[in-house]
Amino acid sequence: MGDKAQTPKEFPDVRLHKLKDYIDAEFAGEHKVKGKIEELRTWRVNALESDFRRFDASLRHGLTTLVGRRSELEKMLDVLNTANSGKAQVIDISGDAGLGKTRLVHEFRQRLAADKVMWLQGNCMSSGQGIPFLPFIEVVRSSFDIADDTRQAAVEHQLRRGLDLLGLESDEGTPYLLNLL
Repeated sequence: MGDKAQTPKEFPDVRLHKLKDYIDAEFAGEHKVKGKIEELRTWRVNALESDFRRFDASLRHGLTTLVGRRSELEKMLDVLNTANSGKAQVIDISGDAGLGKTRLVHEFRQRLAADKVMWLQGNCMSSGQGIPFLPFIEVVRSSFDIADDTRQAAVEHQLRRGLDLLGLESDEGTPYLLNLL
């Protein structure tokens, strides 16, 4: 086969093709496998992409034209206009998997003026139904840059500093956010 280095983007197998956006792998050669007549191409997985979602892969490959979501986008833009008038707004998007919720949010964000909008987003999956306030917890974690493995003292420091930067009472708010997390 030769020594040509190959990347996951060159996977010949359609089933493997879908994995290429989620892993960092290198071609490891062809090897004889028990029960197979021909040698099989093998890949060495070096790393898995963390926090990589299917939609991220779609963005890398390019999106098709959005169809049939005009009314939803208009409603979201109306909410934005209300927010621009000084009234805080929340948009809750829910539905079954595969309906295009992530794409709808992406298209909405593309229409925002980045310098005029503070964007906070939390996601919830069916596996998280038993966790109260999960989307809000995600908003807090991402806004204050708190990973799951961050130690308690560092979490408290990050919350206090973030609340202070926002002009909010950190002494009052920190205990509630710590309890939530």
